[in-house]
Amino acid sequence: MNRLISLTLLSFLFVFQAHAADLVSIDQFGKGKQAFAVSNYSEAYDHFYQAFLHDPTNKNINFYLARSAFEKGDYETAVMAYERILLQDPEASRVKLELARTYYKLKSYEMAKQYFKEVLATNPPEAVWSNIKRFITSIDEADKRHFFNGMVTVGLSYDDNIRTAPTGETVNTIIGDITLTGNTATPIKNYLLNTTAVLNHIYRFDNKKYTWKTNITNYNAFNETAKDLDINFLGLSTGLVYQKEKFLLQGNAIGNQVDLGYDHYLGTFGVGGSATYVNSQKMLLTLNATLQEKNFYLDEDKDSTNFNINGGPIFNLGKTRISFTLGREIESAETEQNSYQRTSASLRCDQILPHDFNLYASVRIQDTGYQGIEALFGKTRSDKSKDLSCGLSKTLWNSKDKSNSIIGQISNTYTDIKSNCDIYTYRKNVTATSLTYTF
Repeated sequence: MNRLISLTLLSFLFVFQAHAADLVSIDQFGKGKQAFAVSNYSEAYDHFYQAFLHDPTNKNINFYLARSAFEKGDYETAVMAYERILLQDPEASRVKLELARTYYKLKSYEMAKQYFKEVLATNPPEAVWSNIKRFITSIDEADKRHFFNGMVTVGLSYDDNIRTAPTGETVNTIIGDITLTGNTATPIKNYLLNTTAVLNHIYRFDNKKYTWKTNITNYNAFNETAKDLDINFLGLSTGLVYQKEKFLLQGNAIGNQVDLGYDHYLGTFGVGGSATYVNSQKMLLTLNATLQEKNFYLDEDKDSTNFNINGGPIFNLGKTRISFTLGREIESAETEQNSYQRTSASLRCDQILPHDFNLYASVRIQDTGYQGIEALFGKTRSDKSKDLSCGLSKTLWNSKDKSNSIIGQISNTYTDIKSNCDIYTYRKNVTATSLTYTF
C-alpha cells in the first residue's frame, strides 16, 4: 500500500511540474512576442530563451528564438534554432528561407544558396521568388573574380585663346620691347571635338581585402583650325589595392603616351600610390603621390624626373560635398630653365539638386618657380595662376539596376596666368558640353 501511494504522489508531482513548466513557457513566449513586435529584440531573445529552456522541442519557440537572435546579430544561435526545427519538419520552407538568409549573413554563401534553391523548388509567391533571386545574384557577384566598368564621353568645347597668346602684343625683354607677330600674337578662338574612353578592370583575390586594379584611358582632342594642337593621349596604370573598413591603399605602375599634332610628343613611365582614410561618415582624408620619368621626343632639354604629391580632406555634408587639396610638384629637367617647383591649392564644392541635377564650383591657385634664367628676359621665370570653374550636370537616363547611365554636363573654366616674363601672361575661357555613358 505504501509503495502504491508513493508512486501515485510521484506521478502527480511529475504532472504538476510539467504543467508548471508549460505555464512558464507560455508566459515567457507571450512576453517575447510582445517585445519582438516593438523591435526590442534583445529583450525578446531573453524571453524566448527562457521559454526554450522549459520547452526545447517547441517549433514556434525555436522559430522566434532564431528570429530574435538574427535581428540582434547572433547568427550562429539563429542557425542552431532553425536546424532544430528542420530536424522535426524537414520540409518547412519558411524556416529554410530564414536559414538561407542567416547563412548569407555569415557569408556561408554555398549553404545559403543551397537553401534558397530548395525554397525556389516549392514555387513560392512572386515577391518571395524575386527576393530570393536577388540574394542568389548577390551571392554570384560575391564569387566573381573579374569586374569591368568604364565610361565613354563625347564633348564639344569652345576655347577663346587656343594658343595661349599673351594679354598684350608687346613684351618687354632685355633687348627692349618686342611686338609679337603670327598666330600667337593675339588670342585665337577655336572649337574642339573631344572624346574620352575609360576602361577599368578589377581582379579580386580570395582574400577580399586585396584586389588588382588596371585602368586604361584614351583622350582625343580635334581642333577646328589649329590641327597642329590636336591631342591623342593613352594612359595605363595597374597595381595592387588593399582595403579595410576605413582604409584604402593603392600602389601602381604608370605609363602614358601623348601625341601632339600627330607626332610623338611625350612619353612617361613611373610609379604612383594613393591612400584614403575614412575618418567618419562626414569626412575622409586622401593622399596621392607619383614619381615619373618624362621623355620629350622633340626637345631633349625638357626630359625630366617629376615628383607630385597632393592630398587633403573631403567633407560629405548631406547633399553637399566639399574638397580641399594641397599639392607640391617638383620637376628636375636636363636644363635648369625647364626645371621648376610648384605649389597649388584647390577648393571644390559639389551640390546635389532636385531632379538628378548636380552643381559644382571650384577655385585653384598655383605658384610655379623655375630654376634657370630665361635668356630673353634676363631673369628666373615665376608664374602665378588662377582657375575658376563651375558646371552643371544631369543624369538623363539610368538602367533599372543603376549600372548604366547617361549624364549630360555643361561647364566653364576661366584661367588667368600672370608671369614675370610677359610672354607667359595670358587669360582664357573654355566652355564645354559633354555626354557621358557609364557602364
